[in-house]
Amino acid sequence: MNIEELHAREKKLEQDLCAANERLISEFEKDTGVYVSRVDVDIALIETAGEPDRYIITGVNINTSI
Repeated sequence: MNIEELHAREKKLEQDLCAANERLISEFEKDTGVYVSRVDVDIALIETAGEPDRYIITGVNINTSI
């Protein structure tokens, strides 16, 4: 994969994450009347001998306002 393809894939991932989060946040706000003002995602590096390193989501925190 060349650098242009990598940037295109990164941009697509950003757009997909944005769309998925927008849907989930909108549903939460509609159901609760509480607004989400911030979303933080914790990611950790997993290193396993003999396997490629990978990152996993270890937690998510949201800030809300009424």
